[in-house]
Amino acid sequence: MKEWGRGFEHQQRYTNYYIQEQQSVRNASTTSSTTKPFKILGLQQIAIGSTDANAMNKLWIDILGLEKVGSYTSEKENVAEDILQLGNTNNSSVPVEVDLMCPLDEDRSPKVDIDAIS
Repeated sequence: MKEWGRGFEHQQRYTNYYIQEQQSVRNASTTSSTTKPFKILGLQQIAIGSTDANAMNKLWIDILGLEKVGSYTSEKENVAEDILQLGNTNNSSVPVEVDLMCPLDEDRSPKVDIDAIS
């Protein structure tokens, strides 16, 4: 019976903590949406890295239908990339550039297929 009581108390503390966290998240999200110190003007470019160019092209071009508008290769930057366009200039939206990047040499740096932020 004593073991059950300790487990129950722990569960109760966790439940209270979870409820408090959810309330603070809810409060933060309602507050921040109205008082942002910045304004998002748009999105210009998305860069995606992988070691498999064929798989990326199949997804982004063949399946999702983005248009390939160019390519870029740099030995110094260790990158070969296909430049795609999301959206078009026929309507009022500004197209977004999607760069599909693959390393020329997977063993050399910089490694464009590995997220440097994490």
